[in-house]
Amino acid sequence: MVLEWGPTLVRAAGLVFVLSIVTVHPAAAGVPTNVPDVRGQSPDVPSVSASTTWETQKRTLGAVAMIAAVETALIVALVKLGNRRREAQRLLEARLRFERRLSNLAVSLATSSPERFGETLDAALALIAEDVGADGVWLWENGQDGDAWESPELRAGLQAEFASTAKLPRAIRARVVDTPGLPCSCLAVPLGTAGVVSGALFWISYGAMTRWSAHTDKLRVVGAVVAAVLQGKRAEAALERSDRLKGAILDSLPEHVAVLDRQGFIMGVNEAWAEAEHDGGLPAGRSIEPGTNYLDACAGASRNGVRGGAEALLQLRLACGGERSGRQIEYATESAGHRRWFLMTVQPLRRADGGAVVTHSDITERKLNEIALRESENRFRSAEQMLRDLNRRLLVAQEDERKRIARELHDHLNQQLALLAIELQQLSIDPPASAAEVSAALHEEWRRATEIASDVHAISHRLHPSKLESLGLVTTVRAHCRDLSRKSLIAHFSEHGMPSGIPPETSLCLFRVAEEALANVARHSGASEASVTLLGAGGDVVLRVADTGSGFEDGGKFAGLGLVSMRERVEALGGTFSITSMPGKGTVVEARVACPATAPRLARGIAGRRAESA
Repeated sequence: MVLEWGPTLVRAAGLVFVLSIVTVHPAAAGVPTNVPDVRGQSPDVPSVSASTTWETQKRTLGAVAMIAAVETALIVALVKLGNRRREAQRLLEARLRFERRLSNLAVSLATSSPERFGETLDAALALIAEDVGADGVWLWENGQDGDAWESPELRAGLQAEFASTAKLPRAIRARVVDTPGLPCSCLAVPLGTAGVVSGALFWISYGAMTRWSAHTDKLRVVGAVVAAVLQGKRAEAALERSDRLKGAILDSLPEHVAVLDRQGFIMGVNEAWAEAEHDGGLPAGRSIEPGTNYLDACAGASRNGVRGGAEALLQLRLACGGERSGRQIEYATESAGHRRWFLMTVQPLRRADGGAVVTHSDITERKLNEIALRESENRFRSAEQMLRDLNRRLLVAQEDERKRIARELHDHLNQQLALLAIELQQLSIDPPASAAEVSAALHEEWRRATEIASDVHAISHRLHPSKLESLGLVTTVRAHCRDLSRKSLIAHFSEHGMPSGIPPETSLCLFRVAEEALANVARHSGASEASVTLLGAGGDVVLRVADTGSGFEDGGKFAGLGLVSMRERVEALGGTFSITSMPGKGTVVEARVACPATAPRLARGIAGRRAESA
């Protein structure tokens, strides 16, 4: 509108110029000046001349007055035109400055780091606040600092004007300068996207009340820009949190995980992969890290004959091409001198560009458990076989013992009894003539009957030592050593701190061990002497049988039936059994069985003393 005044004023100036020329200099304009005025012309020539001069002057004065008025109007119009032009220029500059600052606001907020976002926003908004005459502007978001403040106008997406700081949110009130007597006005511009209001910009003005309505459009545009940037920043923060969460999940997995692109290059790995002592699986001995082509690595492993390399290459190619095989590859590696097992799984990467996810799970513990289980099963089978052999040998020994007892009864006792019966029959058929001969014959038969009784007692004792129940373990072992010393082997017996009240099963176990150990010394060691010791040690009863005979190799291997029988007897009571032997240096057999805590044996019974003196 201001620019339309220019041509009008130019035309007006030209018209005034032409009029002035016509009025002042009519001859110059081609107007005839010598035509007489015939109306009322008097014959008096001077009178006509005077009248003509006055009319001319009057017209001149009128033209001059008209020209002055027009020029004055023209000057006034030119002054107004300049003022309007300057105002338009000022408004244009203000608009350009606002648009430039608005652009700088969008760029600075979009490029600002999350740590400096608040500082950048405050600085950019402060410049815009100068343009709208505001003293401050602050961002407020819904629920900030736990404040439940809300405004119906803002919730509806409308701007809200406040004349008192008491109606502002708590966070904004804390920043507003509340001076008594100083007026303060505030305009809240909603920040929302897609119809959802997430906060507001609070524009504050102190002193004179600001006409916010004059800046409504500007502030609405600023609010839209800030809302869009905040939405983008929230989306970036959410994406970054999602990426960090995915990375944290990957790093939390104990499996070694690598992500491959479609060509097989490793794009990323988790911490377990990066920190693994092995090199990611295949091929062994080659570093496999981000940037390495895993397909090439597996191809090299296949060419080098690494077990599983060809199958791994095939699975990787299928997965990178988007195919799922579901197969797993088990392989072993050597790490720090230890053998470790891994299970390799390859899955397609679910994205448009394709790729694969490679997972190596450490199954070493499982494999070791499987190996231990197999070894345990083997040991169980061996033990089962040993038990069957032992049962067979026990049955054979039982049959041999029965044969021995039957042979001893038949060949020895039966013969002696038959002979005794024959002699008694002869004595009854043909008795001696004299009483002395009868007495001598009866005495001889009595001696034979006594020997038979002694042999029966010995057989009974070998089957079950009845002295254990009546005399106790110490007395029975001592008597057995004394009986053995009278026959073939000198057995030295000693005891120390033995408790009283030893359970019958413990006494029988230790006696049978001592009996079998002394029998082995007599049969196999070649020694002429042996020592037998019974000790009470901390709630246990210890039996030790030692000799200085030939000994044997591998003293811990219980191969003989007697040794197996001794071990089984002791372990059945929860005790321990050991054999220490070296060739040429003798053998030590030790059995330790727990015994209830009782007082040491202080005295022996009368029966025990009689048995020892017998």
